[in-house]
Amino acid sequence: MADDISDKIKKAEHDKYLAEIKKVEAETYLIEINTKEQLKTLAKPWYKKESFYRIFTSLLLGGGVLAFYITYIIRPAWEKDTIAAELKNERFAKALAKDSTELQIKGKRIANDSVELQRMKKLISSSLNELQSRTIEYQNKYKIAADQFASRLDSVTKLSNTSQKNNTKVDAIIKRTKTSISNLGDISNRLFKYNLNKFVTQYGDSFFPVNGDLRNRFGQILGFVEKYSPTASNQQIAYVLATIKYETANTFLPMAEIGKGAGRPYGQKLKMSQESGQHIPYNTPDKLYYGRGYVQLVWYENYELMGKVLGIDLLKYPDLALDPEIAYRIVTTAMFGGLFTGKQLNKYINDTQTDYVNARSTINAHDHDQQIAEDAKKFETILTNSLTNAR
Repeated sequence: MADDISDKIKKAEHDKYLAEIKKVEAETYLIEINTKEQLKTLAKPWYKKESFYRIFTSLLLGGGVLAFYITYIIRPAWEKDTIAAELKNERFAKALAKDSTELQIKGKRIANDSVELQRMKKLISSSLNELQSRTIEYQNKYKIAADQFASRLDSVTKLSNTSQKNNTKVDAIIKRTKTSISNLGDISNRLFKYNLNKFVTQYGDSFFPVNGDLRNRFGQILGFVEKYSPTASNQQIAYVLATIKYETANTFLPMAEIGKGAGRPYGQKLKMSQESGQHIPYNTPDKLYYGRGYVQLVWYENYELMGKVLGIDLLKYPDLALDPEIAYRIVTTAMFGGLFTGKQLNKYINDTQTDYVNARSTINAHDHDQQIAEDAKKFETILTNSLTNAR
C-alpha cells in the first residue's frame, strides 16, 4: 500500500515537470516562427542583418531562462515533494510495523487463552469421569447390599405375602429386632450427652471446617443419638457417624439414589422375591423403591419390613426415608438389629472388642472398610472430647 502511494506521488510530479517543458517548448516554437517570418521580409542576407544578433541573443536568453527555471524552480520543488513522500512512507511503514507487533502480542494472548481453555476442558472431563466412576461404585455397592438383604429376607417375604403363618414369622423378626435395639444398654450403662460446639470444633480439627448448614445437621444427628440411641457406646455411635459420613459423601444429608434405580429391577415395579426365576411385579402402591436415606434402602420388601419395624407406612410414603430423623432410625435399626445383612453391630463393637474394619459387614461387603474404620477412630475421639462433662 505504501508503494502504491509513493508511485502516485512520483507520477504526479513527473506529469507536472512534462507540462512545464511543453510550455517552454511552445514559447520557443512561437519565437522561432516569428523569427522566420521576419527573415522572409528582409532583403539583405540574414547574416548581414542586425536583427540576427538580436534573435540569436533572444534564443540564448530564452534557453538560459529555461535552464534556470528547470534547475532552480522545478527540480527543487520536485525534490521537496519527493522527500515529503519518503517521510510519509517512512511514517506509514513505522505505523504498519507497530500494528504488526500488536497483532503478534494479541496472537500470543489468544494462544495462551487456548492452552488454558484446553487445560480447563481436561480438568472438567477428569471430574466428570471421577463422578461417573463414583456413581458406578455406589450403584454396585448398593446392589451388593440389596442382594445380601434380599438373601436374608427372601424366604420371609415370600411367606409374608401368601399366608398368616408367614406373617407370624415376619412379626417374630420384627419383635426380635425391636428387642435387640432396646437391649443396647447392655453395652454401656452411661448416658452420653454431647456438646455441639465442642463436637463441631473437634470435627473441624479432624476433617475439615464446618459451615452453618453442616453444623445444623450435626445438631440434628446428635439429637437423634440422644433420642433413639441414648445407651449406645461411644464406639458404636462413632461407627454409625463414620458410615453416614461415607455413604452421604461428607454431606450428612439423606440421599436419593442417583438415577432412581434406572436399569435395575427395583427401579421398576418389581419385587425382590421371584417366581420361576422372574421378579414378581406389583401394581400398588404406585411407587418405586430405589435407594433412599443415610444408607440406601432398596426393594419393595425391605421398605415394607422396615416400615413395620418403625411403625411407619414406608410402602405408601417411601420418601419418608429421606427425612433425617427417619433416615437415622433406619440406619441404626438396620445396623443394631442386623436387618441388612443378618449381622449386628454388637458382634463387632462391644465391651470386649472394637472391630471397626469388620463392622462394615452390618451394611454390606467390605468395600471401603479401612477408610470408614479410620474415620470411626476419629469420631470416637471427637465424641469423647465432646461429652458435656469432658474437660
